[in-house]
Amino acid sequence: MKEDFIEYIWRYRKYQTKSITTTQGDSLTILDVGIVNSNAGPDFFNTRIRINDQVWAGTVELHYKASDWYVHKHHLNNMYANVILHVVWISDVEVFDNNNNILPTLELQKIVAPNIIKNYTTLLSVKSEIPCSKQLPSISQEFIAIYVEKLLIKRLERKAIYIQSILKKNNNNWEATLYHLLCGAFGLKVNKQAFETLSQALPYDVVKKGIANLLELESLLFGQANLLSEQYDCSCYNDLKQTFQYQKHKYNLTSSLVKMNFHRMRPSNFPTIRLSQLANLYFNNKQLFNSLMHAKTISEYYDLLKVNATEYWDNHYTFGKQSKTFKKSISKVFVHHILINVVIPLKFVYSKAYDMDCYNIIQLYELLPAEKNSIVDQFKSRSFNVQNAKQSQAAIELKNEYCDHRACLKCEIGNLLLNVK
Repeated sequence: MKEDFIEYIWRYRKYQTKSITTTQGDSLTILDVGIVNSNAGPDFFNTRIRINDQVWAGTVELHYKASDWYVHKHHLNNMYANVILHVVWISDVEVFDNNNNILPTLELQKIVAPNIIKNYTTLLSVKSEIPCSKQLPSISQEFIAIYVEKLLIKRLERKAIYIQSILKKNNNNWEATLYHLLCGAFGLKVNKQAFETLSQALPYDVVKKGIANLLELESLLFGQANLLSEQYDCSCYNDLKQTFQYQKHKYNLTSSLVKMNFHRMRPSNFPTIRLSQLANLYFNNKQLFNSLMHAKTISEYYDLLKVNATEYWDNHYTFGKQSKTFKKSISKVFVHHILINVVIPLKFVYSKAYDMDCYNIIQLYELLPAEKNSIVDQFKSRSFNVQNAKQSQAAIELKNEYCDHRACLKCEIGNLLLNVK
């Protein structure tokens, strides 16, 4: 029995509340379970209880076994001097406080409903990546819909913390923050870190100066990405290389440690193609941040984000090697990727910073199709409704933050299933 289960039982009063006693036989009434302590010291503070006719206020410590009090050396730590109740699953020894008085103890195993113990044990023993995989189809869609909303907000708020950290590093420069986020998104999973490193090796203030000239902008991106260090009999490549050498000296750029990966990815996602598309995105939209923050409809976002790579890439994926000819355009799927992972979270942070309404921003998720990945597939196969990006983002949050950590006690679905009789 893990202590997080004991904390759950205590915090939500999942035990018989009438006629309970301490292990010493004194009558016990829980007036207020208190507040979880996330720092060092007892597990709950501001707890109020009544033992016989005496009301006590102080802290509560939780353990699986009462003897853990001594194992953890709490009897030698003054931080535990104000503990008024020891809550344990098994009372295997009598515990004394720092003043050598018997510490009132509540033993839970005899007053917790058997169905809760059984359901908890079942969830904990399931080997599936989704612990409640068998029970999930039995949960009402109304319950799921409400929880999806909460999961989406939690995911957005977590992303907001990350974005705010980037914003702080950029001295509250929103445009530079967008540039950093876009770089990560254009790198996708394989090159995300490399593209983010590139955003540091090529700061936004330099990018902004080169926006008026596409050749200069592409040369900066390709050069700082270390993709212009070879020798090719190719005029486009040589123009980029020569331009970069001048730009590097002009802006006093130091050599970067960026290393792009071309393996394990489709040619359309090669960093060469994505860097050219990124350059064209900024070249075509000189006020990109402002335009994205004020766009309201999906069609407006498509108009802003659907750009082509430079003409050279119509029949190339890498420098010096020709391929079948076709336009290397940003696809709708990639636009959705940018909206879900960059634009909407950034607009969420921007709106909160300036006390603007966030509701319409969150609604954008409902207008975008669900993402396609293994997590979404797992939930779909278990009757979890995933038809739009709002639901797919919720599914990803649920899997990454709860299922993967077996945090069923913190999950509303897990809580519901724990109480099934």
